[in-house]
Amino acid sequence: MNGEKDFAVRGRHILTAVLTTFVVVFTFCGCAKEVASLQNEVMSVFDDEYVTQVKKGHLQMAPNIAIGEAFANFFAEPKWESFKSTDGQRVVEFTGKCTWQDKPATYKMQFIIKDNTSFETGAVKINDTNLNVLETAVIMAKILGKDAATDTDSGKAVPAPEQTVTATNSANTDKNTAVSRPPSNAMMGNVKLGDSLAEAEKVLGEPTKKTEKETGKLRYVYPLMDVAYDYGEVTGTAADDARVTTPMGIHPGSSLQDVLNAYGTDYLLSAYGDLDLYEYKYRDERGRPYLLRFAVKQNNGAVNYISIRYTD
Repeated sequence: MNGEKDFAVRGRHILTAVLTTFVVVFTFCGCAKEVASLQNEVMSVFDDEYVTQVKKGHLQMAPNIAIGEAFANFFAEPKWESFKSTDGQRVVEFTGKCTWQDKPATYKMQFIIKDNTSFETGAVKINDTNLNVLETAVIMAKILGKDAATDTDSGKAVPAPEQTVTATNSANTDKNTAVSRPPSNAMMGNVKLGDSLAEAEKVLGEPTKKTEKETGKLRYVYPLMDVAYDYGEVTGTAADDARVTTPMGIHPGSSLQDVLNAYGTDYLLSAYGDLDLYEYKYRDERGRPYLLRFAVKQNNGAVNYISIRYTD
């Protein structure tokens, strides 16, 4: 198949918490809310069970807001359909009209049905651009009425990432081929595993301390975080500063419940002194395994520090 229907379903659990850390350069606005809401009510009579499941469901970042209602209030001409992919997955696809970068645009989002009580978010596309995880989370915050510019827990402004918007994983596939991918959580602050030393220092500035553990393996201390380099590549980061935030909005000082709401319960748990270590295993875009750790104080249930590191 080809045309507007052709784009990859991607991303698992990418929107499980309020994203409060990113400022981007594009504008994204809804339109025709009252008309769209009425149309949504009328068309809901003809929805199949899978569309109904998604429309009545909610995301953990907004547990009291039904997805169907939020989309109907934000987009003009909302349309829903479901289909079965060639690899056997049931997919629900939403299409709606909006304004993006001050121009009319078509927004598409897919949801992958897991069973009759749960589903996962999938690919998101605006016109011909497939959006990455962070861009999708910012847009969903707007749709659901969340503030994506500041850290609402600490009340402090959070450093913004580089002021560009780029699409990743943009290879198109047939509409009926659903491809699930894990969330991209290999970033903390604006530093990502795999970045070069030069890229990291564009964000962090000059280190206050440099240590060479062994040939080619460096440990630099910056004002906001510590960074491990392996022959000039970022292989690990650690931070205990509340200004450093993960893509899901978690920072040192967040509660354990915030962590669980954002990342779920598929973690490894161990103890180190007075800290409980909640560790999540992921793979980056190149398939390299890494570990995201939240060290939580046992006496108050607050995140003491966050670290990310490659495990191979």
